[in-house]
Amino acid sequence: MCEEIGYISVFDKALSGKEYEILFPDNPDTMDEKIKKKHIYYENIILDFFEYLFKLNKSVVEIRLYYIEKFDLGIDEDDLYDKKDKQELKKIFSSLSGKEIFYGKCFQLKTKEELRVILKLQLRTSRTIDFLFKELDLFLKGSYEYIFTILGNYNEEKIKILSSKKNIFFKKID
Repeated sequence: MCEEIGYISVFDKALSGKEYEILFPDNPDTMDEKIKKKHIYYENIILDFFEYLFKLNKSVVEIRLYYIEKFDLGIDEDDLYDKKDKQELKKIFSSLSGKEIFYGKCFQLKTKEELRVILKLQLRTSRTIDFLFKELDLFLKGSYEYIFTILGNYNEEKIKILSSKKNIFFKKID
């Protein structure tokens, strides 16, 4: 079992209860345009950071999905993905086996577009997805609200340097 050593996030500190309620309302349909734009901004920070890691990792990343079901994909929802993302997501999932989709078998992503759409799936549905950057010896577990847990023996100073270049905040778990 990998040990949690810290996490990265778009937030420099924990959100207050009020901030959390505004940013993550119980009913996302009640979110105003200003808050939706904040989500797009945060999502773009994460996407940019992961693309940076992807490039440093020789343009490959291993992925493990947890508990994915058809309705989790959001392909049928009009506002979750644009047409291009829906097509890319369908292409990825049609190329995977049942073990990779439903039972957590690892698979590789080899294009930036595939990485972007899988990240959007994780960010927009809060499904747990592992991202293993073997060349960097970096294991990130994404599960909710723009936070990714760092697992394993990754060099703390290295993640601080990488994250600071991309507006990502690192917090060590004591």
